[in-house]
Amino acid sequence: MNLTYQELDETKIGRPVNRLSRRSSNEKVRILAEQLVNKWRDVADEYSIKLNENTGKEEVSSTLNDHQVQNGSSSESDKCNSEPQK
Repeated sequence: MNLTYQELDETKIGRPVNRLSRRSSNEKVRILAEQLVNKWRDVADEYSIKLNENTGKEEVSSTLNDHQVQNGSSSESDKCNSEPQK
């Protein structure tokens, strides 16, 4: 089953599957999960390339950052480096 970038983004399925690829005690599960994550990363890369071809590079970066903020996601480093909320 092939998933689109939008489906991956909406469901956030990559997060728990990525955790399985790193933490499962079952080697077969780890291998299969890693294969899925790698395939989904390729989907995300293709989406990014397509966006980059259709718009300027600066716009793509801005669009992706805006999308992350709207979905409430941020990197762990952003959380550590941000100032406390008042």
